Amino acid sequence: MIFRLFFLLIICSPAQINVSLDSECLLKNSAIVGRSLIAFAGRDSVNLLLENNVNIVFNWKMDSLGRVAWFLRGGYRGRNLEYFPVDFFDRFTIYLQNNKICFDLYPSLDPTPDSMQLITRLRENFKKGRLVMMGVRFPGTLISQYNSMCKKAEKDGRTLSQVEYLEAQIQKILSEE
Repeated sequence: MIFRLFFLLIICSPAQINVSLDSECLLKNSAIVGRSLIAFAGRDSVNLLLENNVNIVFNWKMDSLGRVAWFLRGGYRGRNLEYFPVDFFDRFTIYLQNNKICFDLYPSLDPTPDSMQLITRLRENFKKGRLVMMGVRFPGTLISQYNSMCKKAEKDGRTLSQVEYLEAQIQKILSEE
């Protein structure tokens, strides 16, 4: 309940511009976080997160190129969280900054009045030298179809780990650019 309230307060904050308007942006940004987490923490650590159903929310201030300027706040929930490092959010943010990882700030589907309004507001803020807030979830919906794909793989006589499925989803989503 507290996690939902925390997330709702972040999304509804009137002083912020909330980017990632459409589901395609959200999915792409989750894939970017997933790829970065694998590179940062390693495949085994990400597999441990997935096996323990850990969900993470990151909130960053972003520049006009979609690079992380600084970490605002975050949260996580799941099972067996005693292994989750206290300084994880700070260390991961520094990793993103040092590696100049860029996120997708602009809706990429056919322009709608809402997305055009968001793009206009973003451009106005960036012209004034302001940063914008962006929230990203991991794993988000990246592994939502894992159970059905796992059953299909079993029928074919194969096994499919969550991290293998995650990597395939990340590859698929990020190759569609």
